[in-house]
Amino acid sequence: MVSLLPVLLAAWAPLPAPQEAAKSVSQLERAVAAGSPTPAALHALASAYASLDDPRAEAAFQRALKASPEDSSLRLDHAESLWRKRRDEAGNAEMERLLARSPADAGLRERYGEMLMQQNRFVQAAAELSRACATRRCSADSLALWASALLETGGFAESARIWERAIAAAPERPEPHAGLGRLRLLQGDAAGARTELAIAAKRDPSNASLRTDHGRALEGAGDTTAAEAEYREALRLDPSFSAAHYALGTLLARRGRAEEAKSEIALYQKAFEASQAARQRSGARRAQLSLGWTRLEASDAEGAVAAFSGLGDDPEALRGRGEALLALGRRDDARVALERAAALAPSDPRIQWALARAGGGRGE
Repeated sequence: MVSLLPVLLAAWAPLPAPQEAAKSVSQLERAVAAGSPTPAALHALASAYASLDDPRAEAAFQRALKASPEDSSLRLDHAESLWRKRRDEAGNAEMERLLARSPADAGLRERYGEMLMQQNRFVQAAAELSRACATRRCSADSLALWASALLETGGFAESARIWERAIAAAPERPEPHAGLGRLRLLQGDAAGARTELAIAAKRDPSNASLRTDHGRALEGAGDTTAAEAEYREALRLDPSFSAAHYALGTLLARRGRAEEAKSEIALYQKAFEASQAARQRSGARRAQLSLGWTRLEASDAEGAVAAFSGLGDDPEALRGRGEALLALGRRDDARVALERAAALAPSDPRIQWALARAGGGRGE
Protein backbone atom coordinates (compact mmCIF):
# COMPACT_ATOMS: atom_id res chain seq x y z
CA MET A 1 0.00 0.00 0.00
CA VAL A 2 1.20 3.51 -0.79
CA SER A 3 2.23 5.32 2.38
CA LEU A 4 -0.28 7.86 3.65
CA LEU A 5 2.27 9.56 5.86
CA PRO A 6 3.18 12.62 3.73
CA VAL A 7 -0.45 13.66 3.40
CA LEU A 8 -1.34 12.59 6.91
CA LEU A 9 1.40 14.57 8.59
CA ALA A 10 0.75 17.61 6.44
CA ALA A 11 -2.94 17.63 7.33
CA TRP A 12 -3.03 16.22 10.84
CA ALA A 13 -2.56 18.14 14.05
CA PRO A 14 -3.14 16.93 17.61
CA LEU A 15 -6.60 17.28 19.09
CA PRO A 16 -7.54 20.97 19.27
CA ALA A 17 -6.66 22.91 22.37
CA PRO A 18 -9.58 23.01 24.81
CA GLN A 19 -9.90 26.80 24.39
CA GLU A 20 -10.28 26.44 20.61
CA ALA A 21 -12.61 23.47 20.93
CA ALA A 22 -14.89 25.38 23.29
CA LYS A 23 -15.15 28.22 20.77
CA SER A 24 -16.13 25.96 17.87
CA VAL A 25 -18.11 23.11 19.39
CA SER A 26 -21.54 24.78 19.40
CA GLN A 27 -21.21 25.65 15.74
CA LEU A 28 -20.08 22.11 14.96
CA GLU A 29 -23.04 20.67 16.86
CA ARG A 30 -25.39 22.75 14.73
CA ALA A 31 -23.65 21.66 11.54
CA VAL A 32 -23.92 17.98 12.50
CA ALA A 33 -27.56 18.32 13.59
CA ALA A 34 -28.60 20.02 10.32
CA GLY A 35 -29.42 17.20 7.91
CA SER A 36 -26.58 15.20 6.39
CA PRO A 37 -23.32 16.30 8.02
CA THR A 38 -20.07 16.05 6.11
CA PRO A 39 -17.44 13.56 7.28
CA ALA A 40 -15.20 16.54 8.09
CA ALA A 41 -17.83 18.01 10.40
CA LEU A 42 -18.31 14.67 12.18
CA HIS A 43 -14.55 14.37 12.63
CA ALA A 44 -14.20 17.93 13.92
CA LEU A 45 -17.03 17.53 16.42
CA ALA A 46 -15.63 14.26 17.77
CA SER A 47 -12.18 15.82 18.19
CA ALA A 48 -13.64 18.91 19.89
CA TYR A 49 -15.59 16.73 22.33
CA ALA A 50 -12.44 14.73 23.07
CA SER A 51 -10.41 17.86 23.75
CA LEU A 52 -13.05 19.03 26.22
CA ASP A 53 -13.33 15.57 27.85
CA ASP A 54 -16.99 15.59 26.88
CA PRO A 55 -18.45 12.10 27.53
CA ARG A 56 -20.09 12.19 24.10
CA ALA A 57 -16.69 11.99 22.39
CA GLU A 58 -16.58 8.21 21.90
CA ALA A 59 -20.08 8.06 20.40
CA ALA A 60 -19.15 10.95 18.10
CA PHE A 61 -15.98 9.17 16.99
CA GLN A 62 -17.91 5.98 16.30
CA ARG A 63 -20.36 7.94 14.13
CA ALA A 64 -17.50 9.62 12.29
CA LEU A 65 -15.70 6.29 11.78
CA LYS A 66 -18.88 4.72 10.39
CA ALA A 67 -19.06 7.55 7.85
CA SER A 68 -15.32 7.47 7.00
CA PRO A 69 -13.80 4.11 7.99
CA GLU A 70 -10.72 4.64 5.79
CA ASP A 71 -9.84 8.09 7.13
CA SER A 72 -6.41 7.65 8.73
CA SER A 73 -6.31 11.10 10.31
CA LEU A 74 -9.66 10.37 11.97
CA ARG A 75 -8.36 7.06 13.34
CA LEU A 76 -5.26 8.79 14.63
CA ASP A 77 -7.36 11.38 16.45
CA HIS A 78 -9.48 8.55 17.84
CA ALA A 79 -6.36 6.86 19.21
CA GLU A 80 -5.28 10.14 20.78
CA SER A 81 -8.69 10.56 22.40
CA LEU A 82 -8.57 7.06 23.85
CA TRP A 83 -5.10 7.68 25.29
CA ARG A 84 -6.32 10.93 26.84
CA LYS A 85 -9.06 8.97 28.59
CA ARG A 86 -6.47 6.51 29.96
CA ARG A 87 -7.80 3.75 27.71
CA ASP A 88 -4.32 2.70 26.66
CA GLU A 89 -5.22 -0.74 25.33
CA ALA A 90 -7.97 0.63 23.11
CA GLY A 91 -5.77 3.47 21.87
CA ASN A 92 -2.93 1.07 21.12
CA ALA A 93 -5.30 -1.22 19.23
CA GLU A 94 -6.44 1.69 17.06
CA MET A 95 -2.84 2.62 16.33
CA GLU A 96 -2.01 -0.99 15.49
CA ARG A 97 -4.85 -0.98 12.95
CA LEU A 98 -3.40 2.15 11.39
CA LEU A 99 0.09 0.65 11.22
CA ALA A 100 -1.25 -2.55 9.68
CA ARG A 101 -2.59 -0.45 6.82
CA SER A 102 0.51 1.74 6.47
CA PRO A 103 3.50 -0.12 7.96
CA ALA A 104 6.02 2.23 6.32
CA ASP A 105 4.64 5.35 8.00
CA ALA A 106 7.62 6.26 10.13
CA GLY A 107 5.94 9.31 11.65
CA LEU A 108 3.07 7.19 12.85
CA ARG A 109 5.51 4.77 14.48
CA GLU A 110 7.35 7.70 16.06
CA ARG A 111 4.14 8.92 17.69
CA TYR A 112 3.25 5.39 18.82
CA GLY A 113 6.69 5.01 20.37
CA GLU A 114 6.18 8.23 22.33
CA MET A 115 2.89 6.96 23.75
CA LEU A 116 4.35 3.55 24.59
CA MET A 117 7.08 5.31 26.55
CA GLN A 118 4.39 7.12 28.55
CA GLN A 119 2.89 3.71 29.30
CA ASN A 120 6.31 2.36 30.46
CA ARG A 121 6.27 -0.26 27.69
CA PHE A 122 9.95 0.19 27.03
CA VAL A 123 10.70 -2.86 24.88
CA GLN A 124 7.84 -2.12 22.50
CA ALA A 125 8.62 1.61 22.51
CA ALA A 126 12.26 0.96 21.59
CA ALA A 127 11.15 -1.30 18.72
CA GLU A 128 8.72 1.28 17.31
CA LEU A 129 11.18 4.16 17.59
CA SER A 130 13.90 2.04 16.00
CA ARG A 131 11.66 1.34 13.00
CA ALA A 132 10.65 4.98 12.76
CA CYS A 133 14.16 6.38 12.92
CA ALA A 134 15.54 3.80 10.49
CA THR A 135 13.67 5.38 7.59
CA ARG A 136 13.48 9.07 8.48
CA ARG A 137 15.41 11.75 10.30
CA CYS A 138 13.94 11.67 13.78
CA SER A 139 13.81 14.67 16.05
CA ALA A 140 16.20 14.98 18.96
CA ASP A 141 13.23 14.41 21.29
CA SER A 142 12.33 11.12 19.63
CA LEU A 143 15.95 10.01 19.65
CA ALA A 144 16.12 10.85 23.35
CA LEU A 145 13.02 8.75 23.98
CA TRP A 146 14.54 5.87 22.03
CA ALA A 147 17.80 6.11 23.97
CA SER A 148 15.85 6.20 27.24
CA ALA A 149 13.82 3.15 26.26
CA LEU A 150 17.01 1.25 25.42
CA LEU A 151 18.51 2.24 28.76
CA GLU A 152 15.42 0.94 30.59
CA THR A 153 15.83 -2.42 28.84
CA GLY A 154 19.54 -2.67 29.66
CA GLY A 155 20.89 -1.80 26.22
CA PHE A 156 23.62 0.55 27.45
CA ALA A 157 25.85 0.44 24.37
CA GLU A 158 22.99 0.97 21.95
CA SER A 159 21.55 3.70 24.17
CA ALA A 160 24.87 5.56 24.09
CA ARG A 161 24.92 5.37 20.30
CA ILE A 162 21.42 6.86 20.07
CA TRP A 163 22.26 9.61 22.59
CA GLU A 164 25.16 10.54 20.31
CA ARG A 165 22.70 10.78 17.40
CA ALA A 166 20.47 13.03 19.51
CA ILE A 167 23.46 15.28 20.25
CA ALA A 168 24.27 15.46 16.56
CA ALA A 169 20.64 16.37 15.81
CA ALA A 170 20.52 19.17 18.41
CA PRO A 171 24.04 19.93 19.70
CA GLU A 172 22.91 23.18 21.33
CA ARG A 173 20.39 21.51 23.65
CA PRO A 174 21.35 20.33 27.15
CA GLU A 175 19.10 17.25 27.33
CA PRO A 176 21.00 14.91 24.99
CA HIS A 177 24.33 15.77 26.63
CA ALA A 178 22.74 15.15 30.03
CA GLY A 179 21.34 11.82 28.88
CA LEU A 180 24.67 10.60 27.57
CA GLY A 181 26.51 11.95 30.63
CA ARG A 182 24.21 10.12 33.02
CA LEU A 183 24.62 6.94 31.02
CA ARG A 184 28.41 7.31 31.23
CA LEU A 185 28.06 7.62 35.00
CA LEU A 186 26.12 4.34 35.10
CA GLN A 187 28.86 2.75 33.03
CA GLY A 188 31.54 3.96 35.46
CA ASP A 189 33.10 6.31 32.90
CA ALA A 190 33.57 9.37 35.10
CA ALA A 191 35.73 11.24 32.58
CA GLY A 192 33.22 10.77 29.77
CA ALA A 193 30.37 11.70 32.08
CA ARG A 194 32.17 14.83 33.24
CA THR A 195 32.62 16.07 29.66
CA GLU A 196 28.96 15.67 28.70
CA LEU A 197 27.48 16.85 31.98
CA ALA A 198 29.70 19.94 31.99
CA ILE A 199 28.18 20.90 28.63
CA ALA A 200 24.65 20.20 29.85
CA ALA A 201 25.15 22.12 33.11
CA LYS A 202 26.60 25.11 31.26
CA ARG A 203 23.57 25.24 28.97
CA ASP A 204 21.06 24.75 31.79
CA PRO A 205 22.82 26.25 34.82
CA SER A 206 19.70 26.52 37.00
CA ASN A 207 18.95 22.78 36.91
CA ALA A 208 19.75 21.36 40.35
CA SER A 209 19.60 17.76 39.17
CA LEU A 210 22.11 18.44 36.39
CA ARG A 211 24.46 20.26 38.76
CA THR A 212 24.31 17.30 41.15
CA ASP A 213 25.07 14.78 38.41
CA HIS A 214 27.92 16.97 37.18
CA GLY A 215 29.23 16.96 40.75
CA ARG A 216 29.08 13.17 40.83
CA ALA A 217 31.10 13.00 37.62
CA LEU A 218 33.67 15.42 39.01
CA GLU A 219 33.89 13.42 42.22
CA GLY A 220 34.30 10.19 40.26
CA ALA A 221 37.13 11.80 38.29
CA GLY A 222 38.86 12.79 41.53
CA ASP A 223 38.08 16.52 41.65
CA THR A 224 36.36 16.60 45.03
CA THR A 225 36.70 20.35 45.52
CA ALA A 226 34.82 21.11 42.30
CA ALA A 227 32.32 18.37 43.12
CA GLU A 228 31.53 19.95 46.48
CA ALA A 229 31.03 23.31 44.81
CA GLU A 230 28.54 21.76 42.36
CA TYR A 231 26.58 20.05 45.14
CA ARG A 232 26.37 23.30 47.07
CA GLU A 233 25.25 25.16 43.95
CA ALA A 234 22.54 22.55 43.41
CA LEU A 235 21.30 23.13 46.95
CA ARG A 236 21.38 26.88 46.49
CA LEU A 237 19.11 26.35 43.49
CA ASP A 238 16.86 23.86 45.28
CA PRO A 239 17.40 23.56 49.06
CA SER A 240 14.98 20.62 49.25
CA PHE A 241 16.72 18.50 46.60
CA SER A 242 17.45 15.33 48.56
CA ALA A 243 19.92 13.82 46.08
CA ALA A 244 22.24 16.82 46.43
CA HIS A 245 22.11 16.63 50.25
CA TYR A 246 23.03 12.95 50.09
CA ALA A 247 25.85 13.48 47.59
CA LEU A 248 27.28 16.36 49.60
CA GLY A 249 26.94 14.47 52.89
CA THR A 250 28.75 11.38 51.65
CA LEU A 251 31.48 13.49 50.07
CA LEU A 252 32.03 15.43 53.30
CA ALA A 253 32.21 12.15 55.24
CA ARG A 254 34.90 10.85 52.90
CA ARG A 255 36.80 14.10 53.37
CA GLY A 256 36.76 13.69 57.16
CA ARG A 257 34.27 16.49 57.89
CA ALA A 258 32.04 14.35 60.08
CA GLU A 259 29.83 17.04 61.68
CA GLU A 260 29.04 18.71 58.38
CA ALA A 261 28.37 15.32 56.84
CA LYS A 262 26.01 14.38 59.66
CA SER A 263 24.05 17.60 59.16
CA GLU A 264 23.71 17.04 55.41
CA ILE A 265 22.61 13.42 55.84
CA ALA A 266 19.95 14.54 58.31
CA LEU A 267 18.72 17.12 55.78
CA TYR A 268 18.76 14.41 53.11
CA GLN A 269 16.61 12.10 55.24
CA LYS A 270 14.10 14.86 55.94
CA ALA A 271 13.91 15.94 52.27
CA PHE A 272 13.75 12.34 51.03
CA GLU A 273 10.89 11.45 53.37
CA ALA A 274 8.99 14.58 52.30
CA SER A 275 9.50 13.84 48.60
CA GLN A 276 8.42 10.22 49.07
CA ALA A 277 5.28 11.30 50.90
CA ALA A 278 4.48 13.80 48.13
CA ARG A 279 5.08 11.12 45.50
CA GLN A 280 2.78 8.71 47.29
CA ARG A 281 0.06 11.35 47.56
CA SER A 282 0.42 12.18 43.88
CA GLY A 283 0.31 8.51 42.89
CA ALA A 284 -2.76 7.88 45.04
CA ARG A 285 -4.47 10.90 43.49
CA ARG A 286 -3.73 9.71 39.95
CA ALA A 287 -4.98 6.22 40.76
CA GLN A 288 -8.19 7.55 42.29
CA LEU A 289 -8.82 9.86 39.35
CA SER A 290 -8.18 7.02 36.93
CA LEU A 291 -10.63 4.84 38.85
CA GLY A 292 -13.27 7.55 38.68
CA TRP A 293 -12.90 8.13 34.94
CA THR A 294 -12.80 4.38 34.27
CA ARG A 295 -16.03 3.85 36.18
CA LEU A 296 -17.68 6.74 34.39
CA GLU A 297 -16.54 5.34 31.03
CA ALA A 298 -18.08 1.98 32.03
CA SER A 299 -21.42 3.71 32.77
CA ASP A 300 -21.00 3.19 36.52
CA ALA A 301 -21.84 6.77 37.41
CA GLU A 302 -22.57 5.97 41.06
CA GLY A 303 -19.17 4.32 41.42
CA ALA A 304 -17.57 7.30 39.70
CA VAL A 305 -19.20 9.73 42.13
CA ALA A 306 -17.83 7.70 45.03
CA ALA A 307 -14.32 7.58 43.53
CA PHE A 308 -14.17 11.30 42.75
CA SER A 309 -15.70 12.29 46.11
CA GLY A 310 -12.72 10.83 47.96
CA LEU A 311 -10.41 13.54 46.61
CA GLY A 312 -12.06 16.58 48.16
CA ASP A 313 -11.40 20.00 46.65
CA ASP A 314 -9.42 18.83 43.63
CA PRO A 315 -10.47 20.58 40.38
CA GLU A 316 -10.23 17.50 38.18
CA ALA A 317 -12.02 15.35 40.77
CA LEU A 318 -14.78 17.94 41.08
CA ARG A 319 -15.11 18.04 37.29
CA GLY A 320 -15.34 14.25 37.21
CA ARG A 321 -17.89 14.28 40.02
CA GLY A 322 -19.91 16.84 38.09
CA GLU A 323 -19.81 14.70 34.94
CA ALA A 324 -20.91 11.63 36.91
CA LEU A 325 -23.75 13.53 38.57
CA LEU A 326 -24.86 14.79 35.15
CA ALA A 327 -24.92 11.18 33.94
CA LEU A 328 -27.20 10.36 36.88
CA GLY A 329 -29.51 13.25 36.02
CA ARG A 330 -28.62 15.12 39.20
CA ARG A 331 -28.15 18.45 37.45
CA ASP A 332 -28.33 20.71 40.54
CA ASP A 333 -25.71 18.63 42.40
CA ALA A 334 -23.56 18.60 39.28
CA ARG A 335 -23.70 22.40 39.10
CA VAL A 336 -22.53 22.72 42.70
CA ALA A 337 -19.51 20.48 42.07
CA LEU A 338 -18.65 22.20 38.79
CA GLU A 339 -19.03 25.70 40.20
CA ARG A 340 -16.56 24.76 42.94
CA ALA A 341 -14.21 23.34 40.31
CA ALA A 342 -14.51 26.56 38.28
CA ALA A 343 -13.68 28.64 41.36
CA LEU A 344 -10.51 26.60 41.90
CA ALA A 345 -9.48 26.50 38.22
CA PRO A 346 -11.24 29.40 36.48
CA SER A 347 -9.18 29.17 33.29
CA ASP A 348 -9.92 25.49 32.56
CA PRO A 349 -12.28 25.47 29.54
CA ARG A 350 -13.20 21.82 30.17
CA ILE A 351 -14.77 22.83 33.48
CA GLN A 352 -16.56 25.78 31.88
CA TRP A 353 -17.87 23.49 29.13
CA ALA A 354 -19.18 20.93 31.63
CA LEU A 355 -20.73 23.73 33.72
CA ALA A 356 -22.49 25.14 30.65
CA ARG A 357 -23.90 21.66 29.91
CA ALA A 358 -25.15 21.50 33.50
CA GLY A 359 -27.02 24.77 32.97
CA GLY A 360 -24.65 27.08 34.80
CA GLY A 361 -21.68 29.31 34.03
CA ARG A 362 -21.10 30.49 30.51
CA GLY A 363 -20.64 28.69 27.24
CA GLU A 364 -18.14 29.78 24.63
